[in-house]
Amino acid sequence: MADWNLPWVDLAKLVERSSAIFEYPMLDRDPPPRRSFGRVTLLGDAGHPMFPMGMNGGSRSVVDAGVLAWCLAREHDPVTALRRYGTMRRPMVNAIVLANRELGPEKIIARAGERGGALPVDEATETASDYKELTRATVAQGQLPCLVDRFGRGPRTRPRIRHGEDAPGGGPPRLPPDRGA
Repeated sequence: MADWNLPWVDLAKLVERSSAIFEYPMLDRDPPPRRSFGRVTLLGDAGHPMFPMGMNGGSRSVVDAGVLAWCLAREHDPVTALRRYGTMRRPMVNAIVLANRELGPEKIIARAGERGGALPVDEATETASDYKELTRATVAQGQLPCLVDRFGRGPRTRPRIRHGEDAPGGGPPRLPPDRGA
């Protein structure tokens, strides 16, 4: 602490005047075997408590909300909608929880530290690309059904989304093949 220079706080006085100092280790939980229980469901951090790697906590919560809204809008029975939501979200989110235990995209930094220098560009790119693919962190993969109006139009910069029977395989809206965007 003696080497830390934080002009907005006197660390030595802060420690001296503190009656107790607590340590809160980062913890995660095993992915739950299911997310919905009758008419109750888990989303956000409750549904996928994970290490904060790759900025996935908040973004997964937003995607959860979009998929949940999509399911509830299409099913007459809320229990069926929640079951569908869990089936749609669980595999990918569980994979992200487990990948974050292995440092997710921060694996690049850890490997560089172990080796005492930067990773070769191709290795760093492969690690980042693998994580992006897992988390669907691309413009084409990240489009949420809830961002699309009733005519299938999203923001002007996004391609048209096809819905329901018009979409390949039916089901949730899908994007046309990526055109290098």
